[in-house]
Amino acid sequence: MTAGHPPLCQSGPVHEDRAEPGRGTHISVAPRSVDELERDAAWHVTRSVPAGDWVTAERYVERGNRRWRIGLTPVTDDVAALILWSGDDVVAHARGREADLCATAHRWINDIFSGQRAS
Repeated sequence: MTAGHPPLCQSGPVHEDRAEPGRGTHISVAPRSVDELERDAAWHVTRSVPAGDWVTAERYVERGNRRWRIGLTPVTDDVAALILWSGDDVVAHARGREADLCATAHRWINDIFSGQRAS
């Protein structure tokens, strides 16, 4: 886990993507829910017991010498929070509907892989 930040999920494996020039994990259609994010093995979703509601979703991406972490967590029934770390620094965050934030997370990942996100 990244020093200085508590883990978004407390157990389970950490999934990482290591992008190489000309390669990477890119999904052409943006996911619209955490359930859709979870279909990609790079995402780790923690769920409540026994209801099975999602509590956190996180993904790590490495590109070059930089490590990125993307995390989502519900705030209320209608609002979730999305955070992007680069190393120990929070570089972006948003609150909104789950569908919108999943699409934003997808865009951030594509921006990282394409080199468009510098910080």
